[in-house]
Amino acid sequence: MLTTSQQIVVVGAAGWLGSAICRAIAERGQPLRGILRPGGPRWHIEDLSMTLRALPSPEDGRGWREALADCGAIVIADADLPFLLETERSTAVHRLRSILIAAKDVGCPVLLISHALTCATPSETVPPQGWSEDSRYIPGTARWEPAELLFAREAELYRFVAAGLHAVILNPTALSGPGDVHRTQELLSSPDQDHLISTADVRDIARTIPHALLHGRSGRRYLLGTEPRPASSHSRALPHGVPGSWWETPVDARRARHELGFRPRPHTQSRADEERWARQVGFILERCSS
Repeated sequence: MLTTSQQIVVVGAAGWLGSAICRAIAERGQPLRGILRPGGPRWHIEDLSMTLRALPSPEDGRGWREALADCGAIVIADADLPFLLETERSTAVHRLRSILIAAKDVGCPVLLISHALTCATPSETVPPQGWSEDSRYIPGTARWEPAELLFAREAELYRFVAAGLHAVILNPTALSGPGDVHRTQELLSSPDQDHLISTADVRDIARTIPHALLHGRSGRRYLLGTEPRPASSHSRALPHGVPGSWWETPVDARRARHELGFRPRPHTQSRADEERWARQVGFILERCSS
């Protein structure tokens, strides 16, 4: 059982979602250790009280064990869009495997942040009932390599769960809210205005983390997202190559609501806060300034 005095390790601490998670944990007064890639931006987390550590290489098993030493839990939130677009699938799985081996060695429970794409059904169109945690992605369906990478990481995690590791998976839909330091939108395509998009505010996901660590059931996935809204009401863009119909169906987040207390804020608030933050930090985002 995780206590408030135990340190939480966040892998990907400087990313859009990772930094929101770190901020939520720090505001609770929980000891925090952030692991981040060398050379990336960190100005947005410099005000947080936490220990920072460089990301060990996948081959550095000792480095990962030291990084996780004396921690109460590890949150793996490193799969942001730059990581997904720049990393080979085999490399991503190798790195996750190194983390999981170290977590198993030190007896540390794991919370993996994945994506709702792995909750899609095995076809190019999603049936009317929408996505759910019990849906299973079949490789090759999305025709988008990052989706294959995400699925491979989940499959690797389940192998460790079968071997006794306590691990939970969160599957958010398209991210929204402030803090997109990597300017993700510039890496994505503009959505058709007729498309409906389900989003999950990074702050709402972050608030769910403590509940997921305490109450999440090992081996379970939890889908986090709002009901789809017209693309014109969002400043988020969409991944190239993913069928538009994948974003247009209802999102069944009841499990996360009931078991983890997930409470998404109105999408209008997320959009307004996202635009306000982008202006404050000097990011000129076309859709935010329109």
